[in-house]
Amino acid sequence: MKSHSQAVCAVCACVYAGVVWAGVALRIEDVTAIPETPRVAVGVFAAGPGQISAVDLQIAFQKADLAFVEAALAAGVLKDGTAQVSVADTSPEFATASITISLPAPVALPETETRLFNAVFYLGGGLVSGEVYPIAFARAPRVTVSGQVVDAAADDGSITVATGNYLIMGNAWGYPGQSRIPVELKVFNSDPLMGMQVSCRFDKDVLRLDEVSQENTLTQSLGCEFFQPVIDNNAGYFVLGILLDATAPVDPDKRYPTSGYRLRVARLLFDVKASAPEEQDSAIRFEDGLGSPPLNNRVVVDHESKVPHLLDGVFRVGTVPEFVRGEVNGDGRIDIADPIMITLYLFRGRSIRCVKAADVDDDGKVRLNDVQYLLNYLFLRGRVIPPPFPTPGLDPTDDDLSCTG
Repeated sequence: MKSHSQAVCAVCACVYAGVVWAGVALRIEDVTAIPETPRVAVGVFAAGPGQISAVDLQIAFQKADLAFVEAALAAGVLKDGTAQVSVADTSPEFATASITISLPAPVALPETETRLFNAVFYLGGGLVSGEVYPIAFARAPRVTVSGQVVDAAADDGSITVATGNYLIMGNAWGYPGQSRIPVELKVFNSDPLMGMQVSCRFDKDVLRLDEVSQENTLTQSLGCEFFQPVIDNNAGYFVLGILLDATAPVDPDKRYPTSGYRLRVARLLFDVKASAPEEQDSAIRFEDGLGSPPLNNRVVVDHESKVPHLLDGVFRVGTVPEFVRGEVNGDGRIDIADPIMITLYLFRGRSIRCVKAADVDDDGKVRLNDVQYLLNYLFLRGRVIPPPFPTPGLDPTDDDLSCTG
């Protein structure tokens, strides 16, 4: 941890000497987050009298484990401003985000500290619990206050990798009538876990839980000996018991490891009810006391139950999408770039907004067959692509593939 701080200080070497503070001070907050978090909001705060009309600052960070996402102005008093952002490498290990914010009209700064905006970062995976990553001003921030440009006092912050054991419900997207949409249940654990019991509620008027599965999870890979879900769709909840080692002979090494990553322990397969209203967020939330007998959310550490941290998920119900089958890369036309996008999706993990469009032969799966089908259509007078084609429309066949339009 000390090496991170020393390295950042070297990048930001002694730039504060001899500046005029003018009573304005900026501070970067200290936050805690778990690995593989796409948006870690780090607040930039200010205190001091006067009317602020512009901010010019640079923030240094360790680029191997962090990536700068954006300056989120809507989170603070600079919400009416515009931000210009650029990110540049300053060394093999560190990068600097340069942020210039201008306002259409000055905003009064209260004498008490207030949030200016959020610096949003992506936190990578494989990180050690308790590791601290400084988020430091690379130079004194320049602030235009009451028409005068001044160098403000500055106090650095940090992102700390969380310690403890977390149960994490994933997020998902679907539309009314869609079935078996996977939602991942994961753990981030500082202790090796022998098992867990999970108790969750969902909106029974929006979702129906079809199955809780260990297929393609670490639970299955570890040879789990007890995996028992209980689903009550009438009441809108499920409970789940997992014990990796439940039968003789005892294997003391059969545990979810501490890895620095979010570990997938189960997959929930939800149906969206045809009557569900579109364009809404439906929570999938951890709730103690569900089931009969009532169960609480717990993890097992060294044969003892422990209370975990709980992170709920959100199921976004969207509009039933229209799409053109075969138009995969989203550029509005079907050409040789589309089979290339399918191969990138299959073998490089490239995301596709509408996976249904990549199911060119409409067999409910995306495979190399779809690449060949599309190439045959484009160049060898092959069979016509099934509907919806050539104009946008709804999928006439039922499958489990997603599409965000």
